[in-house]
Amino acid sequence: MSDATQSYVRIERPEPIVRADSVAHVVFERRDVDSMSRFLVDFGLIAGGTRDNVRYFRGCDDRSYCVAIVPSNVDRLASIAFEARDASDLDRLAQATHWSEEVFGRGATICRTRCARSSPFASCGRC
Repeated sequence: MSDATQSYVRIERPEPIVRADSVAHVVFERRDVDSMSRFLVDFGLIAGGTRDNVRYFRGCDDRSYCVAIVPSNVDRLASIAFEARDASDLDRLAQATHWSEEVFGRGATICRTRCARSSPFASCGRC
């Protein structure tokens, strides 16, 4: 079968600004925090406690958490944090996306030390 008879569209993918090394953590807003908490524990995560009404869950590595649940009137993914291999990647991302606290709000920061282990709504204190 030739390309002319195939019914697909080739997608051109641009080069990414940076490549993520890993997912640092995700933050969900949930109406039913208890139900989401049970799901995460059943999934294999470990409850890490609650602070300022936010529940934290971790995996089996040394990070303090990988999922946070914030009580809310809506169910949604509130934020996701990625780690990059090099601080220059984060600087390039910040420049390309015009990163600022005014855009992202609530104490948003780009962590340049790969820590991403503190509250998702605050600076890690090492940046």
